Amino acid sequence: MSDKRRYPLYEQKESLGRRLSNKRYLRYILRELTGLTMVIYAVLYVLQFRALAAGRAPYETFISATMSPPLLALSMIVLALSLYHSVTWLYLNAWLARSRWTELNDTSRLAIFAGTLALLVVASILIAYLIFLR
Repeated sequence: MSDKRRYPLYEQKESLGRRLSNKRYLRYILRELTGLTMVIYAVLYVLQFRALAAGRAPYETFISATMSPPLLALSMIVLALSLYHSVTWLYLNAWLARSRWTELNDTSRLAIFAGTLALLVVASILIAYLIFLR
């Protein structure tokens, strides 16, 4: 037999612009890309622990380097993207937890509210610490 199929499969080809015009798909892609900010935070923490293990002088050098205005701006951007990622994760979990036949119940709403509130409190404390207490 030959490799040709009797009836070829139809493959719909969509442009990137058409895919990104779909709001759900765009939010999905943004959420996945903001997951990379977690990697940036993890790398920064590993570098900080490495500097701390090397001694006081390397740690102070690392802290002074991270307190430069460009890196502070980058930290604020990474924090905002991480908060977006975390809030969408809370909404996604609440959506998955609900039943297929019911609307969003009070427990799911409470979980979303409590998680979002906790994230905002932690973010506010971090921002206040970075801006005012340094």
